[in-house]
Amino acid sequence: MTQCICTGIQRKGEASAATINRAKPSATELISIFNGHIADGTLVLCDGLRSYHAFPGIADCTVKDCNKQEREEACFYHLNTVNGFHSFIKRRYNFYRGVATKYLNRYNALFSASYHNAEVLISRLCHVLLNVGGTDYYHTGKDVRELNLLAI
Repeated sequence: MTQCICTGIQRKGEASAATINRAKPSATELISIFNGHIADGTLVLCDGLRSYHAFPGIADCTVKDCNKQEREEACFYHLNTVNGFHSFIKRRYNFYRGVATKYLNRYNALFSASYHNAEVLISRLCHVLLNVGGTDYYHTGKDVRELNLLAI
């Protein structure tokens, strides 16, 4: 059975993923998934499926088709944030050696929560490691234990 994982992610915020039990979700299914998750002024980048054009009914947002962009726009918009979340999910599926489709929405909720927490841990780790205000530019084993640097 082909399934679609509908994902939404803020550039520096929360991630959301939900599964639809077919390859192309309808406008009604998309509205039920993303209702309350899309704020006014949001830019929605999509793959050209007509169902995504129901989003302006939820909030005052703009829907852009990534497949039919003008040459100037193609250089401006990028999907790195969403692609990073998709890669995160794929790595987790590989780690678990696949998941039961019966529980796919539960895994998606877990991955959404862990993705946000991983981002927070990574930023904290970068802050500690790149803090060059001190006199030492290296960290001892004690620093690693006390600052929990390998918690990822």
